[in-house]
Amino acid sequence: MVRWALFGCFLIFLLRIPSFFEPAWHTDEGSFAGVAEGILRGRDLYSEAWESKPPLFLYLYAGIFKVFGSGLLQLKVAAAIAAISTQFAIFLVGSRLAGPLRGLVASVIFGVLVAVPFWEGNLALSEIFSMPAATLGVLVVLTRSDPHRSSANAWLALAGVFVGLAFLLRQPAVLAMPAAAAWLFLDSRLTLSRFVCLAAGFALPIVVATAAFTVFGSFFWFWDANVAYFLYYVPNGSRITSTLMLYMFAPSAVAIVTLAWLRMRGVTTPPWALPALWFSLAFIGSLVNGKDYSHYLLQGFPPLALLLVTILPASIPSLRVTWRQPALAIAVTFAVAWYVVVNAVFYDTWGRHWTKGMPYYGHFFNYVTGQESRSAYNAYFDGRVNTTAVLDDHFEAMRAEGSTAYIWGEYPWVYALCGLEPYSRYVTSYYILESEERLDELLAELARNPPRYLIIGADAEPRPNRTPTKERFNRVAERLRVMTAQQYEPVATAGKTTVFELISVNTADKQPR
Repeated sequence: MVRWALFGCFLIFLLRIPSFFEPAWHTDEGSFAGVAEGILRGRDLYSEAWESKPPLFLYLYAGIFKVFGSGLLQLKVAAAIAAISTQFAIFLVGSRLAGPLRGLVASVIFGVLVAVPFWEGNLALSEIFSMPAATLGVLVVLTRSDPHRSSANAWLALAGVFVGLAFLLRQPAVLAMPAAAAWLFLDSRLTLSRFVCLAAGFALPIVVATAAFTVFGSFFWFWDANVAYFLYYVPNGSRITSTLMLYMFAPSAVAIVTLAWLRMRGVTTPPWALPALWFSLAFIGSLVNGKDYSHYLLQGFPPLALLLVTILPASIPSLRVTWRQPALAIAVTFAVAWYVVVNAVFYDTWGRHWTKGMPYYGHFFNYVTGQESRSAYNAYFDGRVNTTAVLDDHFEAMRAEGSTAYIWGEYPWVYALCGLEPYSRYVTSYYILESEERLDELLAELARNPPRYLIIGADAEPRPNRTPTKERFNRVAERLRVMTAQQYEPVATAGKTTVFELISVNTADKQPR
């Protein structure tokens, strides 16, 4: 069956091939690439190159660029490796829970869910890179925590390390930890010493990372990006009402109560126990902020695939009633909660929003067969792609690599593709418009030490135009208007974007930099 699992991984790899031909279009990937470019140019993460993602993920981007150069293809290949390794790990977990055949089915279900573009599993985002470590942590707990195993404590510590690393790639991956601990307790495998080992292993990589940022004097910014920002971001979801919160937490409550009831009755822990606990917590983590970004749902797909192959067979009448009825209760509760909450957040039962649909494959086929030009293919993804390509040509002609530039708009890929040094620690205008303090910092720095290039796009204006965001935009727009009139001159245009160069640089010394 291992051969079939590997063959399944190969087939799913074929589904991901179109992602290798995608242009640099997604602003999240571009933001991470811009931060990585800053790191490679000697900037300290967070204090000089800020992004609201954990450090291991951002250093992974920088490491890929360091080894293979700045670009998108290498990121897509790395994402494919992460997804396929997770797929095989799910086969191992599923085989342990419900046999090799169901493990194979779970791995294929997961592979398809993260290979298609409907939930942005084709992108090189933090969710994809955190999955292998989190799934390996669950696998170790499942296979190496037998009470009779002399080295079980050490294995549990290793499982904790895996989940800790996953947390440093994407914070909600931590939810695999309480799910694993609850399963250990229900399966009579958890003692105080074992819990301490699991928790110590989890804390180890986090403590090391925190200590490193503290030693190098960046703890404030590390905290700002990884903790303080989420205290603002998570409650900012406008679509989660108190009623939706009840639905969102219902799967977790039903799973815990049902499994506790089975334990009190002396029933053997069912195969769906661990996936149910894991998915119910991941479901909360995906939706608690109320944002309609489909890739947030990705972190729930590993336990969802396992849950489908373990709980649905347990719901048929031929199985023991002590398993059948609780399994039906779990299945119905999870299905209703998904339908209600996901529809409310995404306005779509399947949780698709701002994502590509089936035309994704049609455009790919037309492009590789020569029926669609590169320009048209780029425009299908985002109109800014062709603008970025034109800007790249302009900066190459101006021999501007290594020059400082500030982009007012959502064109973060320009930094990495054009080899420009980000002027601000924030590589998108989105972060500036969120905070009065960041806005004041930017305006003061622009007055004190203007960059060589200003790249001003038409997409910086927030939509909807809400106060105070609109007021912040107007303040920056006015400052840039004055600067471009007095200190800069236009040197290139691309679509609705204009490049301005500092006059003192443009007229004094034209030697390459």
